[in-house]
Amino acid sequence: MGNIFYKRCGLLLVAVASFLFLVQCKTGKSGGTDAARTESYGFSFPEIPSSLTRPEERQAYLMEHYWEKFDFSDSALVFNPQISEQAFADFVVLLPACPPSTITIAIAQLFKLAGSDMAAFRYFYQLAEKYWYDPNSPVRNEEHFLIALQTVVNMPSIPEIEKTRPQRLLALVSRNRPGQAATDFRFNLNGQKTSSLYKTNADFLILYFNNPGCESCAASRAGLLTAPNIGLLAEQGRLRILSLYPDGVPESSSVPVTHIPGWIDAYDAEQAILNQNLYDLKAIPTLYLLDKDKKVLLKDASVGQIESYLQGLGSAR
Repeated sequence: MGNIFYKRCGLLLVAVASFLFLVQCKTGKSGGTDAARTESYGFSFPEIPSSLTRPEERQAYLMEHYWEKFDFSDSALVFNPQISEQAFADFVVLLPACPPSTITIAIAQLFKLAGSDMAAFRYFYQLAEKYWYDPNSPVRNEEHFLIALQTVVNMPSIPEIEKTRPQRLLALVSRNRPGQAATDFRFNLNGQKTSSLYKTNADFLILYFNNPGCESCAASRAGLLTAPNIGLLAEQGRLRILSLYPDGVPESSSVPVTHIPGWIDAYDAEQAILNQNLYDLKAIPTLYLLDKDKKVLLKDASVGQIESYLQGLGSAR
């Protein structure tokens, strides 16, 4: 598979995609220079009917019909990343500007069309997983990937064996989403004492799944220890940080103790979180923000996102 997006991600791709979006929405033309631009890398955008004059109507039509001119049976197009992956990258960048109903229709339409050819289906499913689910993707979007997974597992034209991985990921991605109650689990403290998530009381609880040996974890830990809003809420007794090692008993005889307010060093001796797929830990570190009732506020968030969410709450007590 090509690496088009990772080489061209960032402002350049956003600018190109935004330009194409505005051209189609404002002019509604498919001929002349506009058509030449869309044909320049072997992908044609749909012709937006002139009867659609409102920007939101034109936006919806463009995305819902985005793939209709693409020939999924032509392997020369499908397996040329300069064509197929570039078109998919633009599609990914344009989607967030659309309302939820349009996003759902557009993603479902892609896989229904790709499903007419199994080779094309596999290729575009791999792109979806790469762009929307890979922890290193700059456009990772679990909500969009969830729509793709739901579409795929409900497609009667796709053999069940092809659905094995999508079904497994659908079950995993569907857990602990924002607004849902977080899955309870037991953990171990120093001295083999045990407790559980739901016995850990605070107005806010940060779940910090980590491995003491990883550099990214060290950076996240430093961020958690120095973030002003997180620190203030912890000092007030309103926030706790459950720093959890999920890979069993650590090599050392005990987990190092962090002597700061609200911090809990723990580990999962039975590895139930991993073995039972209680949480989606596709990358380490992984952070969640929960409220006092253990409802998920932020999933797979950065320290910066958590800090921004908590901004002002410490002074509003």
